[in-house]
Amino acid sequence: MFAFSIDYDGFEADFVQTVKNKSGKKIEYYGKLKAKKPDKGVWEYSKPVKKTVFVNGDSVIVYEPLLSQAKYLKKRNSISLDAILKNAKQNNDGTFSTKDGDITYNFSVSSGMVEKLWYKDAMDNDVTIAFDGRKKNQSIPNSTFEFKPSAEIDIIK
Repeated sequence: MFAFSIDYDGFEADFVQTVKNKSGKKIEYYGKLKAKKPDKGVWEYSKPVKKTVFVNGDSVIVYEPLLSQAKYLKKRNSISLDAILKNAKQNNDGTFSTKDGDITYNFSVSSGMVEKLWYKDAMDNDVTIAFDGRKKNQSIPNSTFEFKPSAEIDIIK
């Protein structure tokens, strides 16, 4: 059992996030992820609705342009993509797992990068995030992870 070795500082990928509830109903979200060690990320959702989630340390901002709203949140857990990868242990089937609080995160790797991540969320939904078009060691400016609201955006704290 070995931890997954993280050998890159920046990561970009397209993603499909599937959320399936206990009754089997599911929704798929599409978008792009940009992440930078140790704890920065921006999830740009494009379908079915536009939404951007900025993660910068313990701060999370969810911007919903259709509502002209931004919600400022504190992360409940200290988990980041970097922490998921760094603390993971390899399973017998070649996948990796790590636990944060009550949630166990699982992921598979190909070409030295995360290919798929799956877990059961706090609402008991099955969540799967598949990454495509993955690129590592991308130079991503820190400004990518900063939300700069215009005057017409309602801020919810």
